[in-house]
Amino acid sequence: MAVKSKTKKTSSTTPKWQDSKELFVLIFLSLSIYIGISLYSYAPTDPSLQTNTVGQTAVVSNMGGLIGSYIADMLLTTFGYAAYVWVLLLLGYAMYFAFACFDKLTFQTLAGWILLLTTSALALSVFDQGASVVAWGGWIGIKTQTMLTRYTGLYGMWICIATGFLVAMTLMISVSLAQFSIVFVVCGRFFYRCYLACKTFVGRQSLALKKAARKMLKKEEKAIQKGFQAIKQDTQNVIPIKRPHVERAPKPSSLPESMAAVPIVIPERKVATEDAKLPEREPSVEDKAKKSVYKIPSTNLLDEVENQALEIDRDTLLQNASILENKLKDFGVMGKVVEVQPGPVVTMYEFEPAPGVKVNKITALGEDLTLALKALSVRIAPIPGKSVVGIEVANKKRQVVYIKDIIADDVFMQHKSKLAITLGKDISGTPVVGDLRKMPHLLVAGATGSGKSVSVNSMLASVLCKATPEDVRMILVDPKMLELSLYDEIPHLLLPVVTDPRKASAALKWAVREMEKRYRLMADLGVRNIEGYNAKVENHMQKHPRASYEENMEVKPETHEGRMPFIMIVIDELADLMMVASKDVEDSIIRLAQMARASGIHLLLATQRPSVDVITGIIKANMPSRIAFKVSSKIDSRTILDGNGAEQLLGAGDMLYMPPGTSKIQRLHGSFISDDEVARITNFWKEQAKPEYNEEILKPTTEEGGIASSDDPEEDEMYRQALEIVKERQVASISYIQRRLRIGYNRAARLVERMEDDGFLAPGEVGKPREVLTHQMP
Repeated sequence: MAVKSKTKKTSSTTPKWQDSKELFVLIFLSLSIYIGISLYSYAPTDPSLQTNTVGQTAVVSNMGGLIGSYIADMLLTTFGYAAYVWVLLLLGYAMYFAFACFDKLTFQTLAGWILLLTTSALALSVFDQGASVVAWGGWIGIKTQTMLTRYTGLYGMWICIATGFLVAMTLMISVSLAQFSIVFVVCGRFFYRCYLACKTFVGRQSLALKKAARKMLKKEEKAIQKGFQAIKQDTQNVIPIKRPHVERAPKPSSLPESMAAVPIVIPERKVATEDAKLPEREPSVEDKAKKSVYKIPSTNLLDEVENQALEIDRDTLLQNASILENKLKDFGVMGKVVEVQPGPVVTMYEFEPAPGVKVNKITALGEDLTLALKALSVRIAPIPGKSVVGIEVANKKRQVVYIKDIIADDVFMQHKSKLAITLGKDISGTPVVGDLRKMPHLLVAGATGSGKSVSVNSMLASVLCKATPEDVRMILVDPKMLELSLYDEIPHLLLPVVTDPRKASAALKWAVREMEKRYRLMADLGVRNIEGYNAKVENHMQKHPRASYEENMEVKPETHEGRMPFIMIVIDELADLMMVASKDVEDSIIRLAQMARASGIHLLLATQRPSVDVITGIIKANMPSRIAFKVSSKIDSRTILDGNGAEQLLGAGDMLYMPPGTSKIQRLHGSFISDDEVARITNFWKEQAKPEYNEEILKPTTEEGGIASSDDPEEDEMYRQALEIVKERQVASISYIQRRLRIGYNRAARLVERMEDDGFLAPGEVGKPREVLTHQMP
């Protein structure tokens, strides 16, 4: 019996949580390994929250699979390479569970890990040179660096980094600063003694070498003196010989022989002719029924293009290629220039690096190459599809890219889309034309004076040179009241040029309602996009040319009114709208960007302040086509393009273009159009027809600004009376409504606030009466 009781007592002393402890060790160890391989095998092209490549057909190269690609993208975007601290954190927890006790996992240890993570991200962000695809410090590092640099300065930021590391280590391993100082003192003494020992040893050796060198010098001096004396005796009896005069050959070129074989690709330039005309659209059956066919403007309305011959100095180009090779060799980058492509604004040198040379090592030498070539700017980027790196050097004398050069080119004239827009020319001088239908929305950003507004005018003018009001209708938003004023009263407009941010918000809400209406019409006819809808309508009208459309349509006749035109919404300054009504504007833009492609509604957004509060992550994720002009910092470039490069542009129309469906960035030079050319094109359209404005766009609905009913009928009646008083007297103040309706101050204040929320009153300003928006009232 005694043995049995002893056995039971021994088994009961085993900890019950031992199995759970080992389970936690396995869980944390597995998580650390999984996150580590996911971070190590991260690729920007994998599916993530920032890309649209999701679904069964998406190719995942991450070793952690689809979940690993999402985890790696979120961690690297947020923390940068400091995300590897998470791996150490999970390993640390596994060690705690394996070798320590539960009471050591305190809040103090967790706070130390969080501080170490933040400080590591900040330190990595400081050393980030922008050569990597991933920001070294991530979003947290960039934000923390920006804040500390602004408030504490550069030296204060370094003090914060050092303090953060010390405090983090103190919290994690529970060691006081006094113990840290003892460790530093001991280490300092050790290294100082090592330094003294090395200094003594080197001093003794140097003395011995000096003595040996002096002995050798004395022996050599004696031998040299004997040699000079012997030479003097031999040259005294030498007879001089007269040599015949021989003409010297010209000095060979200083360029190496390998440079002479470098090909220089000269693009063929097509000059716009005077009588170039755009192809006119054949009138459809509906046009013949209306008996009003618009005429397309010709290129004669544009200024005559000067014949700018591309001046190419072959010797200068080859010399610059040689300078590039030699300068890169000085920094340990071996390779050769294999091709030179001179262009109107920049010249690109294709540099083929030697095997084993990293691209990041070449891109980090941009400023050094700029100094060596005495150029205004140098941009370095790999060329997709080739084993070379493109080095783009700004020309000392740049040419102007005129819009007539592009519109008169076959690339634009033979383009079938009504939403073809001129973007400019590429590095070699080839015209580039985009299609807003395929984009389907375009985001344009750049600093003041970078050529953003001129490029937007070029895009609008190219659409006016190709599409009639029956093909494309426009909504133009110009909060600055300067850039788009020339387009007022053209027949393409759905309403006058919008300058009030609140009206712009109402127009965007109408566009969302119009999109939903169009999708209902497409569903009734069983089509998937606007092209299919218009084709079905035209086919029906060809079969029944004499009957009215409403009588012969099989579906509801009151909802179908013929062909639906494309709607192009242009916002010249998005930042002004986001400052006034950011929530409403952002929600409308997001819905249109996500869903409006098939309905034929397309956005063109431009801003000169590319910050994250203007270009939010959701807006950028739904607008894959982007254009970045010259910006002031790398952070702005990353906000637009998710990468560096825009801060190195030349300005005056120089841009980086991200086409739809690819992450390949293409450098273009935007086309120039003058105000006189824009005025001639708009006047051409104004002479043909007057605009037919849609008055329903700015009328508030019950959900979005009309007289919405409340739960109290008496309150609604009082609100209607207050609206009548304000509309009649054009006076809106709390005290005035209080006196007229004989109500209390709080109730009158609620009525005024409700009027402002419904869009009937402008926001109040100190010392000024409220503006009454009579056109918004029912």
